[in-house]
Amino acid sequence: MTSPSLRSARQPSNPCRLRPVAIAAAALSLFLGGCGGSSSDGPATTDGPSSIVTSERSLVDTTRPTPANHSYPGAPDRTLATRLWYRETPPRHAAACREGVCGLVVVAHGFGGFTGRFDRFARGLADAGWIVAAPTFPLTNQNAPGGLAINDFVEQPADLSFAITELLAANADEADELAGRIDPGFIGVVGHSLGGATVVAASRVGGYSDSRISAVVGVAPAVTVIPAILHVQPSPSGPPLLVVQRTKDQAISYDSSLAFYETLDPVRAFVGLTGADHITPIESDPYPGTFIPETTEATLGFFAAIKTGDGAPLEQALDALADAGHVVEVELAQ
Repeated sequence: MTSPSLRSARQPSNPCRLRPVAIAAAALSLFLGGCGGSSSDGPATTDGPSSIVTSERSLVDTTRPTPANHSYPGAPDRTLATRLWYRETPPRHAAACREGVCGLVVVAHGFGGFTGRFDRFARGLADAGWIVAAPTFPLTNQNAPGGLAINDFVEQPADLSFAITELLAANADEADELAGRIDPGFIGVVGHSLGGATVVAASRVGGYSDSRISAVVGVAPAVTVIPAILHVQPSPSGPPLLVVQRTKDQAISYDSSLAFYETLDPVRAFVGLTGADHITPIESDPYPGTFIPETTEATLGFFAAIKTGDGAPLEQALDALADAGHVVEVELAQ
């Protein structure tokens, strides 16, 4: 299948292009509804309002050190302060869950980022049933000891994998609050800016990739950091990947994200949110987070399609974005 050019696209994507495809990376088959249709079970729904539980935990990797950083002497381990969001009562009829066991989504912050800024976005995912976790990377968060250190990016894909390992261990621990809550068969990752480069490296760079990752969302992903620091280009092949990018982002250019998207093998999707700003598609507090609803809906539709094999939520989300004037594209098969 040949994709139409995104450079001239400011219109709804053709829903007829959503068709059955085998998703090897997710070990699932995506059986999509016909043109403009939906699955026989109808769109996924939740069970109504439920409070969102938030908690903090410290994940300590004793096998890798944190290097010295200016006035900071370093540490013999890497400590990831991690924030969690999840529904108090798992929804029974949601794409994220099956019989109270729900998919895991790990969110990676950008350079100088802070996990608390993801609260609105994370709550949107958690309300739909996903177990959401956001680790704080030791030397690229806003409070990094000794100041921000971009070169510590080299450790962040392993940090992400370590967080996944620890959360799955918690899921297997009957004494843990997460016991039996996580479906290890679906692990989604979302990354913003440098965090976007982190999730791409963790899923598409040999020696850094984690085969447990089922689907990836990169929000304004700073992918040029990968060859600059890891000295390798990300592979075209890997788990299904959605790119979300503002069309006039001053930090990460639209053209660079589009060029990265065009290197990817299917399954892939692209959303170009019209307008400027690097932060508003995913971060809030103190930022306005103007486009968080759009990023949330695209992410929910993408993850739901990959996890359940029902393309209707993705089709609905992308059509709504296109109707609102944003650039959208999806390619599910060659």
